[in-house]
Amino acid sequence: MPRSTLASVVFLLMLPLLAAAEEPFTPPAPVIGYRLTFEGRIMGLDCTDWTLAEVTAEGNLLSRCGEYTMESVKAHHYNVVRMTRQDGQVVAEFLPYAPVIQFPLKTGARWSGDYSFYTMELNEPMKARAECRVEGLEKVTVPAGKISAYRIECTDHLGLGSRRLRTQSTRWYAPELAAFVKGTNVQDPGRWNFALTGVGLGETVGPLASAAGFTEDAVPEPPAALMPNGGNLDQIAPVLDFEDY
Repeated sequence: MPRSTLASVVFLLMLPLLAAAEEPFTPPAPVIGYRLTFEGRIMGLDCTDWTLAEVTAEGNLLSRCGEYTMESVKAHHYNVVRMTRQDGQVVAEFLPYAPVIQFPLKTGARWSGDYSFYTMELNEPMKARAECRVEGLEKVTVPAGKISAYRIECTDHLGLGSRRLRTQSTRWYAPELAAFVKGTNVQDPGRWNFALTGVGLGETVGPLASAAGFTEDAVPEPPAALMPNGGNLDQIAPVLDFEDY
């Protein structure tokens, strides 16, 4: 068989595999009243029942939990830029944003970005740089059930004065829910670890198996033990040599 003909046959045999390749994921249009509940802490807060309350004219998302509002900006891949209290106090702020996700999502995708990071606990901004990679699409089990999610590994390099710190985080983003369903932080699990416990619309919230449109088998697991750390910056992450930064 001529080499050109053999190559054509091989290509035709590969077409079904090419068609089944993973498609990049972009988030769907947001729905007012979409509600997610968690265990652990969300962005360092002890508030775990979040509902999408408003979509601004620019397409930004305002989610609320008790007295707190979380703002996610459409132009910045729906990353969180700030969290405020009902009285207007800024609890946390990431400028221009903390790049923990970037669309379209696909296995092997990489991104990085510089930002500043402020929380009430530290009371002064830190300079930071995030480096992230999508490791793959896998099944992850959370208290709400079992679901397919992209596993995203991120390393954040933080600087405050002469101190240089590094944190390592893993987050799972589920396309079916258009949301992060689990997160772990190696250096500070008590402040940043979380896992999804329920999903719903408005007053109705429950495990994945009972949520309309989801067919994954619910496989509950006990909540992971959290190990809180203090608010001192040196306790949040190990100090590194400048060369490592």
